[in-house]
Amino acid sequence: LDLLSIGDNERDIGVQLQGNAIVPFDNEVSLSKKVQNLLCRIVTGGSSLRRQLFTNGDPYSVGLKRAVIMTGIEIPYTAGDLMDRTLAVELKRISSDERQSKNEILKQLEAHRAVILSGILTIFQKALVIRDTLNPKKMPRMADFYRIGCAVAEAIGFGQEQFTAAMNNSIRKGYEFRTETQPLPAVIA
Repeated sequence: LDLLSIGDNERDIGVQLQGNAIVPFDNEVSLSKKVQNLLCRIVTGGSSLRRQLFTNGDPYSVGLKRAVIMTGIEIPYTAGDLMDRTLAVELKRISSDERQSKNEILKQLEAHRAVILSGILTIFQKALVIRDTLNPKKMPRMADFYRIGCAVAEAIGFGQEQFTAAMNNSIRKGYEFRTETQPLPAVIA
């Protein structure tokens, strides 16, 4: 699946979601409030009502629940609601002597595809078993996401405390970025 540039309205983004369980958006610098609200609905699960083509207005519903990956140097969103639904991962810069071409990366990926898929499915199977045994003391917003995140962390040996710290750090960085780009909340806070 190729990296996409996010559409600027619900219909365009709906087309991008069609047939994809995971939607990757690349190098987004800023997102409108409308798109940020739509992304909240997409990752949590929602629907959009449309008029059926070639009819006098018969509506149909389009499901919007998908996983979204967004790449970029800066955080492109400022809505607290979207920050609560996001897990930001900061990657180290690849040194010039370690860089590879896209073809080299795809060749390695293809050679290890079965092992990678097997590993992902094994982790997810373990996480589903672990999830219902977890009893976190404090449940944040997006409790179901938090519970499965903790279970995945346990399944891979990190532990739920490390996931909680990563999630809280991700939210904190989002708010710090928002404060840097929107000075008024910094003055009010």
